[in-house]
Amino acid sequence: MIDDDSFEDDDATQHIEDLFPFMVGEKDLIDQLEATIRASLKTLEPAELRKMAAFLFALERLPYATAGVSIDLAISQRIEGNLSYVSVEISGDAFRLSTGGAVYSPDVGSDSYSETSFEVETGGYREGTTEAFEEWLDMFRATHGSYSMEDFGDDDIDLTEEAPADGWDRLAAYWDSHGGDEYGY
Repeated sequence: MIDDDSFEDDDATQHIEDLFPFMVGEKDLIDQLEATIRASLKTLEPAELRKMAAFLFALERLPYATAGVSIDLAISQRIEGNLSYVSVEISGDAFRLSTGGAVYSPDVGSDSYSETSFEVETGGYREGTTEAFEEWLDMFRATHGSYSMEDFGDDDIDLTEEAPADGWDRLAAYWDSHGGDEYGY
């Protein structure tokens, strides 16, 4: 948890309450995630493309939150009765990376598991490291399965409203004011 939600800059007191508390060095990971998803767009059906457009819109606006968006995008694969997935969820107040699945045994039945690898929320909550984000991204790229998307957001979201361009600069100044470099250390 980040203790102080504001810092002083040249103009006035700045707050990061409207930003996800990413480390500036994580921007490259978000860009890689976006590129990976965009490379797979040709395989999606029209209804999936509509949901994916909202997902990509929210992803491009990071580190700003996007009101009205709440989508969980997962890649899942089945191997010999077992299921595994790699999931990214983005909403108006959270960005979460997770993995999980279910293991089947004829003697016992099915047992499910899940783990959140990385999570940030507006207001300053942060759980996980840049390294955990990198490891999750490697799994996301390596998983060969099908996309599934659960959309809990607003169907009428305006996909044209651009985020202010200063988000990553504000985060850099915030982390710098807290004695850290671009990675928050």
